Amino acid sequence: MVNESKKPHAVDKYVGTRLRDRRTILGLSQEEIGDSVGITFQQIQKYERGKDRIAASRLYEFSQLLGCSIAYFFDGLEIWAENQPEYAEYYEKNLKEAANKNNVSAEGKMLFMHEDIFNTGITQKETLALVRAYHNLPAGKIRKSVYGLITTLGKSSKKKCENASNSNKIE
Repeated sequence: MVNESKKPHAVDKYVGTRLRDRRTILGLSQEEIGDSVGITFQQIQKYERGKDRIAASRLYEFSQLLGCSIAYFFDGLEIWAENQPEYAEYYEKNLKEAANKNNVSAEGKMLFMHEDIFNTGITQKETLALVRAYHNLPAGKIRKSVYGLITTLGKSSKKKCENASNSNKIE
């Protein structure tokens, strides 16, 4: 039987995944990140897998190093957690009961800047390469033009898909 206290907590897994995603987007290795904060790449692996919890001070160091807010590591957590059975069980046992005692909504909604990106697969290599290439562009007119092009193509593509599905409907 697996000792429940030894299993990684779902939130630790999520924060580790966000650390890995950000590191990958920036094109940094585990070793580079570890060296920058004075730990081994093996420790970075443990963080990224959720095997070890990341202390608040270490999370702050990562946010500074990776150029993001601490909130980045938790953005989209509720959406992700809905599909994690071990977190759902933990939520039912602990958080919901505590929220009811304190007359607080345990299902409070938050706005997530990256919700749609997260749900469409930001971890795909092609997506990560595109984001990295975009951020390598100099800020200004070129970047705005590329952004405009991609946005326009995305809208155009979505409209074509909607039109195609509407024309296939049987009346």
